[in-house]
Amino acid sequence: PLNEEYGITLYDDGTFGVVYSPSEPPLIVDTSLRTALGLPTTINRVAPLQNTERFALAGASNLLDATTNSFKKTFHVAVVDPLAIARAKNATPNATATQLLQDSITSIVSHASIPFCTQQPESCTTTEGFSCVDTPTDQNELVCVVKTTLAVVIANVFLPKSTATTAHPQVPHSFQLFDKKFTSDFEVTATAWDVYGGVGLFAFHTLTNGEVSQASKIVKFNITDLVVTGEMKLEQRGADFEVIKSMDVDENERELILTILLRTNVEVRSVNLFGIKSISIDIIDSKNGTDILVTGEGFSTNRESSSYSCIFNSRSSPAVVLDKQTMSCTVPISTASGTSCESANFNVIMGTRATATSNVPFSRPNSAAP
Repeated sequence: PLNEEYGITLYDDGTFGVVYSPSEPPLIVDTSLRTALGLPTTINRVAPLQNTERFALAGASNLLDATTNSFKKTFHVAVVDPLAIARAKNATPNATATQLLQDSITSIVSHASIPFCTQQPESCTTTEGFSCVDTPTDQNELVCVVKTTLAVVIANVFLPKSTATTAHPQVPHSFQLFDKKFTSDFEVTATAWDVYGGVGLFAFHTLTNGEVSQASKIVKFNITDLVVTGEMKLEQRGADFEVIKSMDVDENERELILTILLRTNVEVRSVNLFGIKSISIDIIDSKNGTDILVTGEGFSTNRESSSYSCIFNSRSSPAVVLDKQTMSCTVPISTASGTSCESANFNVIMGTRATATSNVPFSRPNSAAP
């Protein structure tokens, strides 16, 4: 089980057990019972939901498509509340565990063509449903990664208020993660929320014959509209691949802490949750102390102003954070000599953390003034 008293146990043969009492064996749910309860036919991932005792079982099911009158695989999630089963069992000793299980399941079924495959809905079916997590602002809103025959998408769904397994979900947003047909197997291994930055993060890697065939990739997306805003790929080391097993956000320090698994060891790595997009002036007189605006993301307004600096080559200047996306600083006088035009990259320091080569260049031509 995923915790000592209440949880879900997933077995290799496709069955799973619901632990609804620490003193009793798990309730085993086989294929026939799973269908009767409206659970996914194939379960790809079991994930605990934040700040609750509930678990999301993500997968796919063969359901009748009313439009084509044929069976298609559709995205399917069931939220199981083992603690509710325990409460019900204590309240009604004569009720069967199956009835209690059914009463504590909220099922989400969404046809793949709505909204996952808007371009070719007639040829697109869900093949797998992966990790689903509840959002930090609403325990009844899930964000899921779903694989279809045409694409991999990020979609959010709202749990129906009714506990009936026939309730239909609302799916207001979905965003296609890969534009081209995605044929590889893949595994979502970690999720995280950066509430301050307004983004969510998924880590996944591809599989070939059940084995890791590519290093993990982190995908960053907006919480509000699910639009992907960035990605970062880890490295391959010889025949080994860096695989992310967990991600934790330190919002105050603006860093993402990764736990990375290799064949022979485990590593912990820190990644910035702040960065630079542009500066307001990219050609600056070498003798002029110009004020510039820095546009980026994830700048923390909760830290003391003395902890921010702008870096021009090796020289620094104090910076002031105006909001999450903007800071200002004064350009120091250049120390370069001769007639050449100094050119370098611009970076930002926040506390003890700094952006690396930011690819936001600037030029310092010699002043025409004496």
